[in-house]
Amino acid sequence: MRISIAAYFFTTKAQNTAKAQKRKVMQKEGVGNFRVKIKAGLLILVAVLALIVFHRQIIIFIAKKQIQNVFLGSEVSIGECRLFPQNALIFNNVEIKKENTYFFKLKEIRIDYTPPSLFKKTIKQLTLNDLAITVSSPQENILDLTKYIKYGSSGLFNVQLVKIDSSTIDLNTKYISMRASASLIFDMERQKMLEGKIFLDSLALGELNIEEASFTTPSDAPAFFMVKQARYNKIKLEDIQGNIGVRQGKISLAQINARLFGGTINGDIVLSFSAPFNYAVKLAFYNLDAGKIAEDLELKEKFEMTGHWRGRLQCYGEGIDVRSFDGDFSALAPGGKLTITDKKFLQDMAIRTQTPADILVERFTDYHYNKGITDLSITDGTLALGILLEGEKGRSNLKINVHDFINTVLNLSKNNNSKN
Repeated sequence: MRISIAAYFFTTKAQNTAKAQKRKVMQKEGVGNFRVKIKAGLLILVAVLALIVFHRQIIIFIAKKQIQNVFLGSEVSIGECRLFPQNALIFNNVEIKKENTYFFKLKEIRIDYTPPSLFKKTIKQLTLNDLAITVSSPQENILDLTKYIKYGSSGLFNVQLVKIDSSTIDLNTKYISMRASASLIFDMERQKMLEGKIFLDSLALGELNIEEASFTTPSDAPAFFMVKQARYNKIKLEDIQGNIGVRQGKISLAQINARLFGGTINGDIVLSFSAPFNYAVKLAFYNLDAGKIAEDLELKEKFEMTGHWRGRLQCYGEGIDVRSFDGDFSALAPGGKLTITDKKFLQDMAIRTQTPADILVERFTDYHYNKGITDLSITDGTLALGILLEGEKGRSNLKINVHDFINTVLNLSKNNNSKN
């Protein structure tokens, strides 16, 4: 019995010792795990606090990098960033510039979203408030400036709507100068302008000069435009208005009305920017004043003319090549008078018709016509103008060829090689 009791006593003691040691180990491990958890919690807390404190700087840093990825080689500054986690991110006082080239200044950029839209990588609306664009690069063509901009999406988010409020544009490049202001809403998914107002204070494009033009796209009506004056070389159009449509790389000007040479014109023009660039023009002319034509085109030293005309003109071209050109005009009753004062023209006519020059001078001095027909055509860049007049002094058939007409009109050739 004694031996058994002693054995039991020593066995129980050993077990208790082992349990005590195990408890000590577990306590040490528990303390260690607790310390690890505290350290991890502190790191997470510090990270959260850092994100709360420095999230603006982080967001601004990312935004600047994204902008610089689009505007290559630009300097970007962002004054302030405000985050509303549930619906919006706002940047204030944003400047994007490239020295001696362009300067973009925005009072505010607002990005509207919803949590579900972010999971779909979609931004509901991007709003640009008080955008001022200044482009000053007199030595570069405007198309050359595209090398500074990287087109295409970054792949991060798709924007559904873009809204621009109160923007101004001041453009000065090698061939184009323009001052304009605009406000618009653009549907990026459908590639369609929903609403827009554009006011063009002035535009100079080579020989083309436009003053005080406006373009409006109401939400519930066709877009329309108005131009106070457009001048190309010596041709001046006034009070131009009509409807405008932009679709699939085409600009359509429909139901155009304008004043020209004391009369009016109306018609349609379609510009297609798909390769190659092409255009189609269909115009009708009413009550054109022959005297106003001579005055505006500065031709009074060559001829003096009275009377009113009407007619039509159709043409189609690709680039600077005119593929087809057809027009005809007729004099309105009771006709008018014609006096040719260009002596060289009369001398050339005398040689060509084998008619004494003095007879032609007498014939085309106060030549009263009661019928008149004019037709126009272009072949290999030469404008052929045929004029048939009937009056008191009989019938007269005049033909005028203007060589290198297209290059002359487009100012591609310095010499106007006109030949009567």
